[in-house]
Amino acid sequence: MKNEIRPLNEQSTEQSKIALNLWVDDKNKHKLSDGFSDYIAEAHREQYLEIFTAMAKGEALKEK
Repeated sequence: MKNEIRPLNEQSTEQSKIALNLWVDDKNKHKLSDGFSDYIAEAHREQYLEIFTAMAKGEALKEK
């Protein structure tokens, strides 16, 4: 059973790494520019909401 589950975990782990890398990149860009506009903040908020929503939907599909 462990070997059957492993590919699902690898996919989830990879998705989490991608989301984390995007967040770290954005954080570093904001740090270098000493802040960011409200527009960029809202755009990034929406971007991460879409990413995490897609990840949650993917997890829900795996359970079926």
